[in-house]
Amino acid sequence: MPTHFAASELILTIACLGAMWVLWNRSIRFAAIGMGILGLAAGLGTIRFAFGLGPEFAVVHRMVSQHGGLIAAGLIVLSLVDGVVSSERRLSYLLVTGGAVAVSTIAGLINSSLQPLILLAWAMIIMMLSPLQPFQKSGTRILAFTFAAILPLNALFVRRSPALGVDLSWHLYHVLLAVWVVALAAILVSTRDESPA
Repeated sequence: MPTHFAASELILTIACLGAMWVLWNRSIRFAAIGMGILGLAAGLGTIRFAFGLGPEFAVVHRMVSQHGGLIAAGLIVLSLVDGVVSSERRLSYLLVTGGAVAVSTIAGLINSSLQPLILLAWAMIIMMLSPLQPFQKSGTRILAFTFAAILPLNALFVRRSPALGVDLSWHLYHVLLAVWVVALAAILVSTRDESPA
């Protein structure tokens, strides 16, 4: 794979680590861990392409990206669910969502062909939950929905797009993913106080 693939992986790594730091400091723990997992996958990709590492490392990178992506998306959903439920129902909703995360992760591990569908399902849930966060201005909800929609649209139309070609689709996919990461962190932080999530 071309060395320049490392450039957009590095951009994504920086975005994920920055988002993780901000979210963790605001006690939005689930999403922070999710961003950390995405950052780990992107960091492995940066190392893989920058140094031209072989098939063995590529397998590790692919596994962390695929399985880690499922877990990360589920953890982000947990934080988004926490933002829209009352404190009385918080525990039950988080337990149900956590169970769904566990089941989907196990299903993806057992049958790797399900992973893209599961990830797309989580992306759609994230897109639907983002504008439901407790924003003070209604216009912000539209903005949140728009930025959250980057993930499913990116996965469907940009990643491995024949029209864009291998190089452009690779870089555009990862840069848009970095934008999504930063935007999602901003959505979560802007609607939270210091209570843990």
